[in-house]
Amino acid sequence: MKAVKDTLKLLGGKGGPLITILAAAVTPGQLGNSDNPQGNAGATGDPCSSIVDCSEGGNQGKVYENQLPERLKSEMRIASESGVSPVRAGTSQFDALLARNETIKWAVNVEGELWAVPHTVNGQEISHAVITRGNPVRAAGQADISVSRGVQYGIEITPRSGHFMNGNNNAANVAARRLGMDAFSRQQGIKF
Repeated sequence: MKAVKDTLKLLGGKGGPLITILAAAVTPGQLGNSDNPQGNAGATGDPCSSIVDCSEGGNQGKVYENQLPERLKSEMRIASESGVSPVRAGTSQFDALLARNETIKWAVNVEGELWAVPHTVNGQEISHAVITRGNPVRAAGQADISVSRGVQYGIEITPRSGHFMNGNNNAANVAARRLGMDAFSRQQGIKF
């Protein structure tokens, strides 16, 4: 409880994780080579690798299933009709998504790759399940990132996902958020 109070004091008494992101360079060699948000079966198979660090309270191999699989077909249709396709961190498409300065939904797939979609397009909320086509994730959530003069600044990152993270206890949410922060750092060059 003391840690929570200390954190709230640090944040000026406001709830929620408010973190400034510092931009850093990332080299193409640090990124996965998959163009498939479901994961890259040809990769090392170790999600706790150079792509995502699962040490120090990371997700330790936890996988979260889509809790609303019955909605996937209509969610994929909505995304398609809205012109939304998941984008992988470290790509120009990911940079373009962040440059919109709008809330995004992110997920770390089972291979440890960070993918994202816009939260909302033309008034339609885009589902987290769209990111991995309904496949399991290591972590998922939402983030607000502001881009100014080409520098990406994080405003907030959460493990908020009704499809994958619903019902988690605090420890699981902290671990999922940490995994997301690490993925943003390693794959997009954003430090939380």
